[in-house]
Amino acid sequence: MVNTQKKAISPVVATALLLVVAVVAVVGFQTWFNTYQSENFAKLNEQTAAGSAINFQLLTNDTVFLKNTGYTGDVRVQVGSCDEATESWASPSNSGGDLENVSITNCGTMTQGSSKSIRVFTDSEVYSFTGTVQ
Repeated sequence: MVNTQKKAISPVVATALLLVVAVVAVVGFQTWFNTYQSENFAKLNEQTAAGSAINFQLLTNDTVFLKNTGYTGDVRVQVGSCDEATESWASPSNSGGDLENVSITNCGTMTQGSSKSIRVFTDSEVYSFTGTVQ
Protein backbone atom coordinates (compact mmCIF):
# COMPACT_ATOMS: atom_id res chain seq x y z
CA MET A 1 0.00 0.00 0.00
CA VAL A 2 1.32 3.46 -0.96
CA ASN A 3 1.23 6.28 1.58
CA THR A 4 -0.59 9.19 -0.12
CA GLN A 5 -0.12 11.67 2.72
CA LYS A 6 2.74 14.05 2.02
CA LYS A 7 4.46 15.80 4.86
CA ALA A 8 5.01 19.56 4.61
CA ILE A 9 5.69 22.46 6.94
CA SER A 10 2.78 23.85 8.88
CA PRO A 11 1.09 27.11 7.76
CA VAL A 12 2.41 28.88 10.88
CA VAL A 13 6.02 27.99 10.06
CA ALA A 14 5.52 28.97 6.41
CA THR A 15 4.10 32.37 7.42
CA ALA A 16 6.96 32.94 9.84
CA LEU A 17 9.51 32.13 7.13
CA LEU A 18 7.83 34.52 4.69
CA LEU A 19 7.89 37.31 7.29
CA VAL A 20 11.57 36.71 8.02
CA VAL A 21 12.43 36.84 4.30
CA ALA A 22 10.39 40.04 3.85
CA VAL A 23 12.02 41.77 6.84
CA VAL A 24 15.52 40.82 5.70
CA ALA A 25 14.76 42.14 2.20
CA VAL A 26 13.43 45.47 3.53
CA VAL A 27 16.38 45.96 5.90
CA GLY A 28 18.83 45.12 3.11
CA PHE A 29 17.21 47.57 0.70
CA GLN A 30 17.09 50.31 3.34
CA THR A 31 20.78 49.84 4.14
CA TRP A 32 21.73 49.95 0.47
CA PHE A 33 19.55 53.03 -0.19
CA ASN A 34 20.92 54.96 2.81
CA THR A 35 24.48 54.25 1.69
CA TYR A 36 23.69 55.25 -1.89
CA GLN A 37 21.94 58.44 -0.79
CA SER A 38 24.70 59.54 1.59
CA GLU A 39 27.41 58.91 -1.03
CA ASN A 40 25.55 61.00 -3.61
CA PHE A 41 24.91 63.76 -1.09
CA ALA A 42 28.60 63.85 -0.17
CA LYS A 43 29.57 64.05 -3.85
CA LEU A 44 27.08 66.86 -4.43
CA ASN A 45 28.46 68.82 -1.47
CA GLU A 46 32.03 68.38 -2.73
CA GLN A 47 31.09 69.54 -6.22
CA THR A 48 29.11 72.50 -4.89
CA ALA A 49 31.83 73.60 -2.49
CA ALA A 50 34.74 73.09 -4.86
CA GLY A 51 33.36 74.09 -8.22
CA SER A 52 30.78 76.74 -7.47
CA ALA A 53 31.73 80.36 -7.98
CA ILE A 54 28.55 81.55 -6.26
CA ASN A 55 27.19 80.28 -2.96
CA PHE A 56 24.05 81.23 -1.04
CA GLN A 57 24.60 82.88 2.36
CA LEU A 58 21.44 84.59 3.66
CA LEU A 59 17.95 85.70 2.61
CA THR A 60 16.15 88.59 4.28
CA ASN A 61 12.83 90.21 3.39
CA ASP A 62 14.33 92.32 0.59
CA THR A 63 17.94 91.19 0.08
CA VAL A 64 19.76 88.03 -0.95
CA PHE A 65 23.32 87.72 0.28
CA LEU A 66 25.52 85.61 -2.00
CA LYS A 67 29.20 84.75 -1.67
CA ASN A 68 31.03 85.37 -4.94
CA THR A 69 34.27 83.39 -5.08
CA GLY A 70 35.18 83.83 -8.69
CA TYR A 71 32.47 85.15 -11.01
CA THR A 72 32.82 88.42 -12.87
CA GLY A 73 29.96 89.82 -14.89
CA ASP A 74 26.23 90.31 -14.80
CA VAL A 75 23.98 88.06 -12.77
CA ARG A 76 20.22 87.83 -12.50
CA VAL A 77 18.75 86.67 -9.19
CA GLN A 78 15.21 85.39 -8.77
CA VAL A 79 13.64 84.50 -5.43
CA GLY A 80 10.48 82.42 -5.71
CA SER A 81 8.07 84.33 -7.96
CA CYS A 82 9.57 87.77 -7.24
CA ASP A 83 10.89 90.00 -9.99
CA GLU A 84 14.40 89.21 -11.17
CA ALA A 85 17.12 91.53 -9.94
CA THR A 86 20.14 92.22 -12.15
CA GLU A 87 23.53 93.09 -10.70
CA SER A 88 26.97 93.59 -12.18
CA TRP A 89 29.78 92.00 -10.22
CA ALA A 90 33.44 92.90 -10.37
CA SER A 91 36.11 90.34 -9.62
CA PRO A 92 36.20 89.28 -5.94
CA SER A 93 38.82 91.27 -4.04
CA ASN A 94 39.94 88.47 -1.71
CA SER A 95 40.56 84.75 -1.97
CA GLY A 96 37.60 83.95 0.30
CA GLY A 97 35.22 85.77 -2.00
CA ASP A 98 33.11 88.87 -1.59
CA LEU A 99 29.69 88.97 0.00
CA GLU A 100 27.38 90.36 -2.66
CA ASN A 101 24.04 91.92 -1.68
CA VAL A 102 21.26 91.67 -4.27
CA SER A 103 18.09 93.69 -3.61
CA ILE A 104 14.85 91.95 -4.57
CA THR A 105 11.56 93.66 -5.34
CA ASN A 106 7.84 92.88 -5.60
CA CYS A 107 8.03 90.03 -3.12
CA GLY A 108 5.52 91.49 -0.72
CA THR A 109 6.10 90.50 2.87
CA MET A 110 7.99 87.25 3.10
CA THR A 111 7.26 85.35 6.28
CA GLN A 112 10.25 84.86 8.53
CA GLY A 113 11.22 81.18 8.58
CA SER A 114 9.57 80.42 5.24
CA SER A 115 11.59 78.59 2.60
CA LYS A 116 12.16 80.12 -0.83
CA SER A 117 13.83 78.90 -3.99
CA ILE A 118 16.66 81.13 -5.19
CA ARG A 119 18.05 81.02 -8.72
CA VAL A 120 21.15 82.88 -9.85
CA PHE A 121 21.60 83.18 -13.61
CA THR A 122 25.02 83.90 -15.10
CA ASP A 123 26.13 83.88 -18.72
CA SER A 124 26.97 80.18 -18.58
CA GLU A 125 25.31 78.61 -15.53
CA VAL A 126 22.23 78.61 -13.36
CA TYR A 127 22.76 78.13 -9.64
CA SER A 128 19.82 76.90 -7.57
CA PHE A 129 19.57 77.26 -3.81
CA THR A 130 16.90 77.01 -1.15
CA GLY A 131 16.94 79.68 1.52
CA THR A 132 15.04 80.42 4.68
CA VAL A 133 13.87 83.98 5.21
CA GLN A 134 15.69 85.47 8.23
